[in-house]
Amino acid sequence: MMRNALPVAADEWDGEAWAVAQARSVHAPALVARGDGALIFSNASATPFLAGSVIREPLRVRIAEAYGRDHSLVARVSLCGDDGQARRFDVTFLPLPDGKVLAIGREATIEANLIEALTESRSLFRDLALSAADFSFEADETGILTWVSPGGALGYSASELNGVRFAQAFGVDGNLLSARMPTKAAEVWCKGKSGIDCCIVLTLVAIASNRGVRGVAREVTALKLHERAAARTKRRDELIGAVVGAIRAQVEPRRMMLAAADALRGATESDRVEIKPANEDLKVCVGNAPSGGQGGLIVTTSYQARTNGSVSLIRNADGNPYGEEEQALLDAVVPHLGIAIAIAESLSAACCEPGSRKVSSC
Repeated sequence: MMRNALPVAADEWDGEAWAVAQARSVHAPALVARGDGALIFSNASATPFLAGSVIREPLRVRIAEAYGRDHSLVARVSLCGDDGQARRFDVTFLPLPDGKVLAIGREATIEANLIEALTESRSLFRDLALSAADFSFEADETGILTWVSPGGALGYSASELNGVRFAQAFGVDGNLLSARMPTKAAEVWCKGKSGIDCCIVLTLVAIASNRGVRGVAREVTALKLHERAAARTKRRDELIGAVVGAIRAQVEPRRMMLAAADALRGATESDRVEIKPANEDLKVCVGNAPSGGQGGLIVTTSYQARTNGSVSLIRNADGNPYGEEEQALLDAVVPHLGIAIAIAESLSAACCEPGSRKVSSC
């Protein structure tokens, strides 16, 4: 214990006088008190420490603690100012051999308020991110996720994503998070945990302090699939309308077939379309025969439960292969093509056009 370890005769050193001299010489708030918290001396700057001539309770508690333990103590003390606002002080409490305590403080209100503001700002970002998006995150300059919202994303839990590279987790371009300019509402197709393609809308902002990035994401996969379905329906209806319009606009049978083939070629982005009625004289082709073409789409047409022809779609080898969308378009227009072929055959038989000029040759 200090009082036992440093015995000093009263006539050799006056601890109280020394402490008062120290308190008087500093510009910071300072006071001298007995171990029980009774005030002995305070300088002019110590007003926030006092309520009249009494030391405020938070300080008395610390004075008693320093006196009882007999060692110096540094603590942050919060006191209410005259305006009702909290003021913070970092105070050093120094117990003396004669049972007195010297307390010297440094105001830290601005520093404490700044720390609180920064903490609240970070908390505010996270609260807003959680309420405004399906997924929010922070990543460092290498793209590694350093914070992930509790709900995780696209089938991954937050713990699975934390510490993982964003690009690796979602199967996207590794440079996606490297841009230093803000990115707003960028649509990105990526992979979920199950491996299914998902679409997210990303908003990103760079963090200047560590060259990282903060972001929020909202999954819009269902919306995009709905938009795709709506677009397919629109294309199908437009194609049916074009074929029906071609049938109505043309009187000469083979020109009717040619108009239908041309409409089908444009709607399916094919390089060549062939319509082959049972009557070979009505056969029409639109487009050039591609070299090394892919395996095309071929469907048969019918009218009143009788097969009356076929339709073939062909693309060049370097084009995209036909998929479900083109198959759906072709399936939707086949009944109308079957009717068109039947009408063309009926008109051809009625008109019997010997020597009529061919519109196209295959």
